[in-house]
Amino acid sequence: MNLSTNESEGFLLRGSLASFGLQAGSMLLAFVASFVIARLFKAEKFGTYTFVFTIASIISGLAVCGFDNLLLREVGRLKTQGKLALLKGLFLTSSITTFLAACLFSVVGYQIVMHLDSLLPIFGISPSPEQSVSSENRALFLVGFLAIPLLALIRLSNASLLGLKHIVAGQFPESIVKPFLFILTLLGLYFFLGSNTSAYQLIQANVGIIALVALVCLGLLVYYLTPLLRSTTAQFQHSIWLKAAFPFFLISSVSLVKVKLDIVLLGSLTNYTDVGIYTIPAKLSELIRFILVMVNTVMAPLIVGLYAEKKMQELQNIVRKSAWFIFLVSLPIALAFIVGGRFLLSLYGEEYVAGYAILVLFSCAQIFNLATGFGASLLMMTGYEKPAFWAQFAIFLLELILHLILIPMYGVWGAALAVAISVVFYNVLLVVLPMYYLNINPSIM
Repeated sequence: MNLSTNESEGFLLRGSLASFGLQAGSMLLAFVASFVIARLFKAEKFGTYTFVFTIASIISGLAVCGFDNLLLREVGRLKTQGKLALLKGLFLTSSITTFLAACLFSVVGYQIVMHLDSLLPIFGISPSPEQSVSSENRALFLVGFLAIPLLALIRLSNASLLGLKHIVAGQFPESIVKPFLFILTLLGLYFFLGSNTSAYQLIQANVGIIALVALVCLGLLVYYLTPLLRSTTAQFQHSIWLKAAFPFFLISSVSLVKVKLDIVLLGSLTNYTDVGIYTIPAKLSELIRFILVMVNTVMAPLIVGLYAEKKMQELQNIVRKSAWFIFLVSLPIALAFIVGGRFLLSLYGEEYVAGYAILVLFSCAQIFNLATGFGASLLMMTGYEKPAFWAQFAIFLLELILHLILIPMYGVWGAALAVAISVVFYNVLLVVLPMYYLNINPSIM
């Protein structure tokens, strides 16, 4: 890959525009979906649904075993170098490993969740009443966990397509098709069953949608790979790939658990209604950083190319420009949430207005996050996975300790405070580490 400054910025612009359209559509659909389910089915059912799929999402992310990030990094390189036999071998290895791991992790995860009420007291933690092992809970998680292998394969397919630089195909099914079908399904359930729709039926419907989206993602991957690899005999480097994927696995594992830790512990230590009330301001605050996520999707392969060519000054310039662009565009969203958040939450239902203080706190934390730029991508895409992992792990431990202390004392507000403190400390590390290892400042400062 031989990237000039204009080519780099051109690829970033084209990719960002495509990703912007997809992420904007996804943001709108996710907003509508969360509004519909919260408004029609109330906080308890919404919280139950959220808790089950949060755990399923964590397990599916673990089951990918780091191959999603490895594919994102290696697919473009192997294709450019004409090493199609290795490329085919990498696809086969990652797919088989992910599917087997997903099935195993589903079984183990189900057993852990079903015995959570007896496991938590071992660590001196009192479980919530919702964690009693009832036939209803068994059914909820049994159906929800059927989605785990499907979610893992979706992650793998999307990473492969993005690695091949098919930005739209790598995001459209999950970003647009999935939430759109979910909204239609929610409206259909409410039309036929009304507010009597159970959490079990919501979970069952979403599993069906995930299965359909998984088929679409796999179909797209086969469509793009078949002409490229049809006549190629696969070559394998199992030990090299597993060794390379392991740091990604560690980093993504800590990141996944860290991001979902608040929901898991709230559902385990309080109740599903609190989970529902907490989730709405948490989801809204994520909209503040959606432009950062959008640009980061195309920044990752760009960072790989510029770093491989040792164009460090060009890399610094494009990282700084992108960070400032994201900060200036996203800041008004955060300010709007701070000023008008109470009214916005009331649209979901009066019970959600209790989350206004959480929305303000999260908005302030996201402003700080935006100001620190692309530190994680710089470390992950330039071979400094280990420092990135230890930073993630240290913040994970900090957040875990804060949650265990603050949630029993302050409930949903304690969970929000733990997350906000962790976000600040983590982003400080993500500025310091790239400056130390790469002599690149990812922030706007």
